[in-house]
Formats: sequence, structure tokens, C-alpha cells
Amino acid sequence: MTFSIYRLKAMVIGLALGLLMLPLSVFLEHHIPNPFLLHVSDLCLILVGVLISLWIADLCKCKNLCGIAAIIFILCIIRERSSSVSIYMYAILRAVEMLVGVFAAWFANTFFFRHHGTSAPTK
Repeated sequence: MTFSIYRLKAMVIGLALGLLMLPLSVFLEHHIPNPFLLHVSDLCLILVGVLISLWIADLCKCKNLCGIAAIIFILCIIRERSSSVSIYMYAILRAVEMLVGVFAAWFANTFFFRHHGTSAPTK
């Protein structure tokens, strides 16, 4: 397999998981009235989704492109809730959520899915 096939597999994994978990995000949005708790639940959902996407990508042997699955998942799951939210608050919350997702990906790659010294995927 070529490098692009691994990238494509990782992107499909992230997209599929993001689309599968999006209804859960919408469900939580409608059933958690407190905005703070809603953001906490979103952060937990992102953490769990990133870890699952990294795990599935590792099982599918996406080599060193497992992080792409996590990034695509994050892009799918994060969205603007309503137009009444200040654009600055939305930007800050999105940045915090992205940082949590990046930290979760880094944490999982560092402590759970170590890849040792492979510079390019092998056939």
C-alpha cells in the first residue's frame, strides 16, 4: 500500500466515527440544560472519540498517520450550537476543545500507541 492509502484509511475512520458520534452530541445538547456541563460533556465526548479513532486507526495499520483519524473526528464533532453565541466565545471554546483533542491525541500516541522509528510505511 502507498502512503496515500494509509492517509485515506485514517480519514475515513475519523469521518465515520465523527458521523456516528454526532447524534450523541446532538442528544446531549438537547438533554443537558447547563452550558458548562454541556461543554464538559463535549470535551469528554471528544476525548473518548479521539482515543477510539486512534485505536481503530492503529488496528487498521494506518502506521504513523493515526493522528489524522483523530483530527478528522474533531473536525466532524465540533460545530456551532446557535447564532446567539458570541463569535469570540465560540472561537475561544473551539480553541480549547481543539487543544483538548490535540492533547488527547498526543497522550494516546505517547503512552498507548508508540511507533518506533519508522519513517515511511512499508509495503
